[in-house]
Amino acid sequence: MSTNSDQSQRLFMGLVIFIIIAIFMSTLVWYVSESEPEVNKVAMNVAADSFTTSVVNAHWQWRAEGNPNRIILIEYNRAQQEVDRRPVTMSHLGWPKVEPSREGCEQLWKSILGLPLKIQGFKVKANYYNGLDVSGKILDSFCRFSIAVGPYFDYKVYTGVVTKSDA
Repeated sequence: MSTNSDQSQRLFMGLVIFIIIAIFMSTLVWYVSESEPEVNKVAMNVAADSFTTSVVNAHWQWRAEGNPNRIILIEYNRAQQEVDRRPVTMSHLGWPKVEPSREGCEQLWKSILGLPLKIQGFKVKANYYNGLDVSGKILDSFCRFSIAVGPYFDYKVYTGVVTKSDA
């Protein structure tokens, strides 16, 4: 009879341990799934800030060099050591030039950030929106960089303005 009781106790303890682990795992999964959108938003905001800095640097370099059609955007680390050089085609208005297409926006991302279209392992979608279709004004044309569902930022092609989403 004692062995039956021992087996019942082991079974009961195993069941209790299983339930505790299941509760712990479901809580962990819930926490990670709830915090993921915030992580994506932070990562997209960091990308938007880097994009803005590079666009502004390109603009001022274009002006300093006498308004050439192309500049070489040089990136430095905190120790002021050169870490990257990228050619950037500039518009006549002094902002990185974009061919009016999805591919043009993808190329802009690569030339400004020097990175593949990925954030946190997710593919970044680049879309071109013609200002004539959006508001009737060509100057409102923009590229939108976004993760499938969630945060994004826009680059105004003719003014160089970068706007982050609130999502």
